[in-house]
Amino acid sequence: MEPTEMLGEYALLQEIGCGSFGKLYRAEWKGKNVALKTVLFGLKKERKDNLKPMLELEYDVLQTMKGEPGFPEPYECRELAECNILSMQLLSKSLEVP
Repeated sequence: MEPTEMLGEYALLQEIGCGSFGKLYRAEWKGKNVALKTVLFGLKKERKDNLKPMLELEYDVLQTMKGEPGFPEPYECRELAECNILSMQLLSKSLEVP
């Protein structure tokens, strides 16, 4: 699949979810498929520095749960010019009940 756009080092391949604060993409990074969560600045009048701690907390939880069934391996959490990102292992099956 061809990338729809680039976000830093990430080639965004497909939007796979969205919520109040940002979007979740299937992306390519360093030769592997990853899940990339983005938190956009300025949403709901949140300040730029208020959004990063949410992703950092999520990253810390994923680090703690690393290796446990159903939890993706976290790769990185950082700030880009346009948003904060959390990249993690792309899991293959949905946890939603059909």
